[in-house]
Amino acid sequence: MNFKEQLISFKTDFDLQLSNFLLSKIRLAGKINSTAELNLQEVYRVILEVKSAGKRIRPALTYFGFLATGKNPTDKDLDNITQVGIALELFHTFALIHDDIIDESLTRRGSPTVQSFYQDYFKNSLSATPGLTPIHTSRAEHLALGATILAGDFAYMLSQEIVGKLHSTFHTEKVKALFYQMQFELISGQLDDCYGVGMADFNNLKSQDIEHMLILKSGNYSIQKPLLLGATLGGANQSQLEALDKAGQKIGLVYQLTDDIISLFGDEAKTGKPSKADIVEGKRTLLMSTYYNTLSSQGKVELSQLLGNPQASEADISSLKKNILDSGVVDQIKERCNKENAEAWEILSANFDSENLGISFIKDMSEYLVLRDS
Repeated sequence: MNFKEQLISFKTDFDLQLSNFLLSKIRLAGKINSTAELNLQEVYRVILEVKSAGKRIRPALTYFGFLATGKNPTDKDLDNITQVGIALELFHTFALIHDDIIDESLTRRGSPTVQSFYQDYFKNSLSATPGLTPIHTSRAEHLALGATILAGDFAYMLSQEIVGKLHSTFHTEKVKALFYQMQFELISGQLDDCYGVGMADFNNLKSQDIEHMLILKSGNYSIQKPLLLGATLGGANQSQLEALDKAGQKIGLVYQLTDDIISLFGDEAKTGKPSKADIVEGKRTLLMSTYYNTLSSQGKVELSQLLGNPQASEADISSLKKNILDSGVVDQIKERCNKENAEAWEILSANFDSENLGISFIKDMSEYLVLRDS
């Protein structure tokens, strides 16, 4: 089986268990009140029902990170791996729901965000109920914001519940510590993306500052920490953990760098988000920073005026995209990704059996990240 086939096979089995877990929580919420039930149904929708739902990279890396140790998982191990995977998906969903609030996004993967769903619910569905007074638009939007925050909170709370109930093994406490470290890093990185690096003047912004932010807010929790969680469950030795730590961080950076390219130039039908979003939001990506440094003084002024401008015209955005492609910066970023992957593979091959199923999956996945289009 190649990488994609392995991932699809894993996702099929995993999603069944993820669905069963969430449905049990929806039933529990329904016994408490209908509003909690509806809220959890929205969490279920964004995880399992939207078009192009998640690929389950994080849970898969937990499983293959375990296999990388060369250990055959017992039934207890498999259950812990699955539970950690479900916790990762719920934490990921919490992050996405709140990220959509921060970015004021009303679509995710081509479908309405939770906030968009609730805006419609409070403006139309609820207001149409006989005996209820129609809700003013501004009030409906505020109610939707609150309900969306609580949906994210629900996903977060469930992820903590799962981690707290892992089968007790020699490695469980280390797994919990890693999971909490991952959360701390992501929130710190997200804050930097919004209010630190995200608000910095390009003239004073160093590439290493952007990379550090990208690793924290996305790379580590998407790639590095899932690998470490799985390997820790498998009893990896210190040199193996250090290798996965370093290699995982490199592959995690590749994950985000390619994501930034896809966000700007990808097919919206595949990515499920407007390709102009990063421009309108003024995202400080390594791609945009590298392009900025190729410009003349006048070009830098013009780019600064365009980035973060919600009134930017489609013509200006199209022109910017063409100029970025013509500059060769995209190829430069892809070369950097290939370099990071090569260094990651060198680290892994020095510490693991390269024929190991888990290591083969990691290598194939890292190569896929550079070639993917969504």
